[in-house]
Amino acid sequence: NTLRIDTITPVLRGLSIESSNLGAETDGDRTGHLLAMEGDNLTLFFKTSERILGVDETSSKPGLKPEVEFISNSDNFTAVVSRNSTGEEKGIQWKAVLDLDPSTHSGLAELESDLGFRISVRDPSGNVRKLGFDAAGISSDSSQPTDAPAKMARVDLKAPEVETFAFTSSNAGLNENDFGDTRLV
Repeated sequence: NTLRIDTITPVLRGLSIESSNLGAETDGDRTGHLLAMEGDNLTLFFKTSERILGVDETSSKPGLKPEVEFISNSDNFTAVVSRNSTGEEKGIQWKAVLDLDPSTHSGLAELESDLGFRISVRDPSGNVRKLGFDAAGISSDSSQPTDAPAKMARVDLKAPEVETFAFTSSNAGLNENDFGDTRLV
């Protein structure tokens, strides 16, 4: 038998976010964010420098499964993490999907916020890497050379509200006989 000692923490790389929203990149005021609304999915893709145990491999060791949370200014939302490859790179390509469903994540109801995220992965030896980026793309661990995704995410589950409503007319006529001070349009 050979003894193998592993003290190297996995490194995260290749981070990117996708939104299933067809208009995800249409907000000219938020060019650094992808938009998403209720019913959409946000997917965070990432790679690791070494093999990470998948959810299917960690049933006897649940503490080793990869975890991803999307973070708003008021709540955290757990994403579903799975492998993103079945080829030779099995175990180093990952995706985390957040279903923007308020019935699953009650904190999403009426939420309008930019999102950050936090990733936690462990190699088979148990070495852990935790890394997060806030909504502005600032890393929680400046010692790790991982770049933020090119675009972060913004969710908007709050319906727009009509704040004012007015009619104007060029007709200055009054019909005081039938309607008092009502203007005819």
